[in-house]
Amino acid sequence: YRTDYRETSDKSPERVDNLRIASEALDGALLAPGEVFSANDILSPLDYNETKVIVEGKEEKGDGGGLCQVSSTLYMAANYAGLGIEERHPHHAQLPYIRPGFDATVWFGGPASRPLDMKFKNDTEGYLLLREYVADDGFIYAEIWGQPTGEEVEMSSEPEYVGPDYSKWTTYKKVTENGEVVF
Repeated sequence: YRTDYRETSDKSPERVDNLRIASEALDGALLAPGEVFSANDILSPLDYNETKVIVEGKEEKGDGGGLCQVSSTLYMAANYAGLGIEERHPHHAQLPYIRPGFDATVWFGGPASRPLDMKFKNDTEGYLLLREYVADDGFIYAEIWGQPTGEEVEMSSEPEYVGPDYSKWTTYKKVTENGEVVF
């Protein structure tokens, strides 16, 4: 899966550097059968540049701007790989780089808030290799390598309401195996 990192209000070199720091930390991770991947476990101990972040629906300056794009890109790769999503939190705002319902917020928590994580489980019988990288073509790529399961995944989202102050979307995930819908 890929997302366009040029499609954001913050096009600063510091944000792109944050994308690289986070993507490089995830790249090459191995996930054993039955293991649960946690984005926060890998991303929270790293040092990031101060850039624009979204806090309670408003843009502010803070460390780690861009990490949600990294986690959202990997979240969608996990969906398309047919993996079980254990934890995912949507943003409070629509983002320009990803369709509503396809995003996955990460937040390490602060004095008055709880952490928000993106987690998925390797529910296959083999190891998985996670790949994520920032390419010079303006995209972040997330790949999950493993033995094919025979499942095919379709993802879509549709607006239920779009208004001046908020919107509501419904996300659909359809999984087929040997031509039959299994989820």
